[in-house]
Amino acid sequence: MNDSRSKGTPLITYPMVLAAICAFVPVALAWFPDLQGSKLLVLAASFVPHTVVVWVLVLIFCIWRLISTKRLRYLVAAIAVTAVAFTAVQPYLPGPKPEIIRGTQVVTTDPKAESRAIKITAINLMYGQANTADIVAATADSDIVMLVEITPEAFASLRASAFTKRFQHWVGKSRSDAGGSMLFATKPLTNPVQLDSRFDQVAATVPTKCGDVTALAVHPVPPTYYRHWVHDSRALANFVQKAGDTRIILAGDFNATNDHISMRRLFGLGLQSAAQKSGAGWQPTWRSRFPLLGIDHALSRGLIPTDFTRTTINGTDHLAISATYACQKS
Repeated sequence: MNDSRSKGTPLITYPMVLAAICAFVPVALAWFPDLQGSKLLVLAASFVPHTVVVWVLVLIFCIWRLISTKRLRYLVAAIAVTAVAFTAVQPYLPGPKPEIIRGTQVVTTDPKAESRAIKITAINLMYGQANTADIVAATADSDIVMLVEITPEAFASLRASAFTKRFQHWVGKSRSDAGGSMLFATKPLTNPVQLDSRFDQVAATVPTKCGDVTALAVHPVPPTYYRHWVHDSRALANFVQKAGDTRIILAGDFNATNDHISMRRLFGLGLQSAAQKSGAGWQPTWRSRFPLLGIDHALSRGLIPTDFTRTTINGTDHLAISATYACQKS
């Protein structure tokens, strides 16, 4: 009897079980982000959206076994796999565009109309190697720009271009390593703040159609340097807490996906993802040629995200991101 049961179990069952266990690890880390207590676990949590491939294969296997054996356990397994896959992927699915309340009427968002009160663009220049002409083109109609990994050579190239004709106000500094961050705006910047972080992260107050907005160029170190990543990420959360209820936009290379504990802390402080809230869904930004991870974000509070787009910039391994915002009725 034992021999017949063994022969009745396809060899593919064992790799399928192993694959399901491996895929469940990042999902569990997303469910319980406090468990992300090491570099390895943080890196594992990066791949939650990608587990859908495994869940689809496992689901097909369960359905096949259910049809061929009529065993209830495969039905239960199929239901469980579907539930886990949905909870893992649902936050990344595209959604409907938001609606904006003006007076007593609800008006559907139109990013090209008056709902586009503010536009920001954030670009990781990859050690200053991003193409200057592409940067100028990508930021041509933006109001605020966050540039990280900006080097002295890259800044000099931008100053020699049309970029600083539009963006005549800036804070922050360039660096010869990956730590340079600068914030640019079309209007005067006030109250500059440099966060306590290994990579520069700089903020300032920007006057906009929606009133004053605190804007921050974000760039913590990558989680491969786990302790520094934790330190820099906590600096972001501390800054948001100290900002109180002010309008705020954080944009740049967060070196984190939405499932990482650093992002969950920011969401817990009331920040909203422009990609999610505008209905854009999952927007991977790195690496640019075949983006697999969404680590560049635009987060805000006190504003309504209405659009989120990505743009290819030659010379860098990140896609540029842009987000538009409407004023939130007080």
